[in-house]
Amino acid sequence: MGHMRRQCQATGSWCQTCRMDNYNTNACRCWSGNPQPSARKKRRLRADTSSRFQPAAALQPATPGSLSLDLAAAVTTTLMTTKPERVSTGIRGPVMINGTTVGALLLGRSSASMLGLFVLPGVIDADFQGEIQIMVYTPFPPIKIEKGQRIAQLVPLEQLTKALTPCQSSPRGEQGFGSSGGLALLSLNLRDRPKKTVTLKYREEEIKLQGLLDTGADSSIVSPEIWPPHWPLQAAIATVTGIGGLSLAKKSPPLQIHLDEQVVHTSVSVAPLPPTLQCLIGRNVLSQLGALQPGLPNPAMLPYNWPLLIIDLKDCFFTITLHPEDTKRFAFTLPALNREHPDQRFEWTVLPQGMKNSPTLCQLYVDHALQPLRREWKQMVIYHYMDDILFAQPEAFTQEQIWQIEKTLNREGLMIAPEKVQLSAPRKYLGWAMTNTIVTPQKLQLNTEIETLHDAQRLLGDLQWLRPVVGIPNELLESLRPFLQGTDPAQPVTVTTQHKRLLQQIIDCIIHGSVRRCDPDLPIQVMVWYGPKYLLGALAQSKKKTGEVWVLEWICPSLQQSKTLLQKTELLAEVTKKGRERTLQITGMEPVCVQLSVQKDTLTWYVQHSPELQDALLRAGSMVSMEKIPNVSLHWIGQWSWLRIPKRPETPLQNAITAYTDAGRKSRTAAVTWQQGGSWRHHLIVADDKDSLQTLELVAVVWAMMNLIDPLFVVTDSLYVAGVCHRIEEAYIKKVQNLWLYELFVQLQRAIRIREHSYAVVLVRGHKWEIDLGEGNARADRLVSLAQRPLVSQHVLAREAHSMFHQNAKGLRREFQITYEDAKAIVRLCPVCSHHNGGMGLGLGVSPRGLKANENWQMDVTHVGEFGQLKYVHVSIDTYSHFMWATAQSGEKAMYVERHLSCCFAVMGISLQIKTDNGPAYTSRRLGEFLQTWGVKHSTGIPNSPTGQAIVERGNCGWTADPARSCFSPPGSVQVKQLLWITVSHRTMMGVGERNAELR
Repeated sequence: MGHMRRQCQATGSWCQTCRMDNYNTNACRCWSGNPQPSARKKRRLRADTSSRFQPAAALQPATPGSLSLDLAAAVTTTLMTTKPERVSTGIRGPVMINGTTVGALLLGRSSASMLGLFVLPGVIDADFQGEIQIMVYTPFPPIKIEKGQRIAQLVPLEQLTKALTPCQSSPRGEQGFGSSGGLALLSLNLRDRPKKTVTLKYREEEIKLQGLLDTGADSSIVSPEIWPPHWPLQAAIATVTGIGGLSLAKKSPPLQIHLDEQVVHTSVSVAPLPPTLQCLIGRNVLSQLGALQPGLPNPAMLPYNWPLLIIDLKDCFFTITLHPEDTKRFAFTLPALNREHPDQRFEWTVLPQGMKNSPTLCQLYVDHALQPLRREWKQMVIYHYMDDILFAQPEAFTQEQIWQIEKTLNREGLMIAPEKVQLSAPRKYLGWAMTNTIVTPQKLQLNTEIETLHDAQRLLGDLQWLRPVVGIPNELLESLRPFLQGTDPAQPVTVTTQHKRLLQQIIDCIIHGSVRRCDPDLPIQVMVWYGPKYLLGALAQSKKKTGEVWVLEWICPSLQQSKTLLQKTELLAEVTKKGRERTLQITGMEPVCVQLSVQKDTLTWYVQHSPELQDALLRAGSMVSMEKIPNVSLHWIGQWSWLRIPKRPETPLQNAITAYTDAGRKSRTAAVTWQQGGSWRHHLIVADDKDSLQTLELVAVVWAMMNLIDPLFVVTDSLYVAGVCHRIEEAYIKKVQNLWLYELFVQLQRAIRIREHSYAVVLVRGHKWEIDLGEGNARADRLVSLAQRPLVSQHVLAREAHSMFHQNAKGLRREFQITYEDAKAIVRLCPVCSHHNGGMGLGLGVSPRGLKANENWQMDVTHVGEFGQLKYVHVSIDTYSHFMWATAQSGEKAMYVERHLSCCFAVMGISLQIKTDNGPAYTSRRLGEFLQTWGVKHSTGIPNSPTGQAIVERGNCGWTADPARSCFSPPGSVQVKQLLWITVSHRTMMGVGERNAELR
């Protein structure tokens, strides 16, 4: 019949007859006389090997003719990228065949390849004793590998290299399998990579870790075992992916990371790391640390009249040798010409040129070689940048000192180029030409023949480098910025006569510009020169006896404005801050004095009203001087002047003209209205196609500034315009893409500067009541409103309103302020109202109309048989707008009237008065108490007479005669409890009613 498990041909985890690994222990699934299970039948997965390792001897072939042994995944793995990943098998080497140790070739299964999963081939050595892992990848991620899924196979191979002498006598053991030894990568082992002590600070707590520096990692990672459990973590969507696989990470709050006396503010990821690592410092931290030497030293800080010695190292990169163990990491291959011989492989033995970190290594190596000289000659000043070295000391250099410098550098393998040793003036160092007292730029010849965009970029780059020495102001460079527009380096550039004149001024700057070498006995101070158009700062020293000023370095504001309107106080604060920071950088202390060209009362006013200036001056701890700064010899700038208080006070003006400005988006009109001589005047401005609402508001203010020359008080409801007016008087205007807006800025600034009297601008956003400022603002609103029709007389408006609403003569006279005779004439000419009340209209005593919404309603009940039990339709109509609301009720009693009115109050609002007939429900006590509760006045007419409710009766006739009412009939199978129906008379135009109410 079959066989039991004990009758299987081979014991263990696999039955060759059953072709299964885990099955029923009582009976075998393979019965004699029955065919083998279909290939399409789902087979059970192999045993869980994630918790234990099995020897490779446990692997068995599938059939007697199988050449390989199947390998299955020990854990479930999901491939999220196309990068290769390792999959554990739970099988350890060596591979044993019939008790003999053999090697094996690891290949992928064709079934896995058809699923889009590819296995990288590998060689399993005969002496490999570690876990056999499978390297897999997929070009179509994501793909999931189930635990127990057979994805690879081992093909046993006999070792044919037994007779050869190995490179290493010890067996491979658990090291990486392969015939070439350990895996060679262009990176360091984890044990050899640089590590630094890193301090992580969160609020008041901090921890110190040993962090591995990895420039290949995008983010910094901390091991969860090291992370303090009480520090918060945030869930992150991002994952950490590496050679070890993909893992989910959590994100930390912003931390302070202290590394090499530098502080970086950033967040880190918390994810598993190798056991030997506590944290990994990636590019998000390392990129913020900056270069080892981020800039050039200031040559003006060399004391004047000190002798200088400048040397240049010969072939600096080729004299810095690499450690013999590191040369293999700097290997390269030289291919053979025409494949004449095998490619030759070389290793760098010196510092290779072209490598990204070679300049940094050169800096560190030369600095290390100079340390003995710095320790021995502590009074000597040594400037070092790459292979250029400058020495300065109070006494002249002797030949013995030069020999000692050469001997110290030769000890580290560095050689001095004899032809580049400079002892006499003028000495050239890093692009500067230095005498005993002054420093000038070495490059005096500039290519001013600009023909292409590339020429302009090169010229502007040279000028930016020269600015700290020669002090080129922003205004000269601002005119050259249009040259930089474009992306094609060969794009032609047009140079005008004005540009040539500016270039000549810049050349004069370079010829006459220089800085002085400092006097160690004089303090350094920050000076700012302020003119009507220029602003320039400097680090300077002054002699009080002679009044002479020595400029050590020019401080120029940023050429690229961050704001469209940059005030001079903000620019002054920026230059002052840069001067303080630069002084602290080159001397290690704050400047002794900050000297400004500002009068005392002016500076006091600006400090009170400028937070930026407060931060720049009050935090320095330096003395602020307001003396007149003597003019330095700057021929290209002209006469300097003092900073003045703007014409715009912070408080409203007294006895000034108050102008109200506004603009309408739909009417495309701007208006200015003001009161002069007891009467209101206004000026309207029609918009152009290029105008927007903002520019229209600005146009109105520009017109007021230019035409109202007396003291002016401008009231606007535009926050944008108010902000512009507060900032533009002494501001630098950045050219924006909207040329019309830029032109308006210039016009407004020019109009303000030529004014003789003061001005003020106030923002008024809410003017609900038309009194005081609200009255003028409301007038400006009406001037730009679409509902305003100043060319139409009140008589015409009354006639149009009567054709819509049929008011009587008294109502027309009251609403439009026309004479009683004109009102009667309008009513008599109406074909509808001329036969009522002798040509006077419907009259107030018959069916009065409301003069505004919710002033007077009329209510009635009509019957609609199609509605069944809900045939009693209660209708209410507003006599002003003819807005009608109807509800279907099941009766006419007072309770149903209350239900109807509750719906009307929710939709239409609460009316002041309601008129009905004298029906029983309307005259009941219950309804009277209900209306009294809501504060509604109730009036009735003659019983069973529709004359007092003509408007609602006429509305009932209109909609009950409409055939479309059949659409309100409920289906027979549906019980309708309440029906709401809204109708608006065909003769009603609510827009006209609202417009007339606003005009009134």
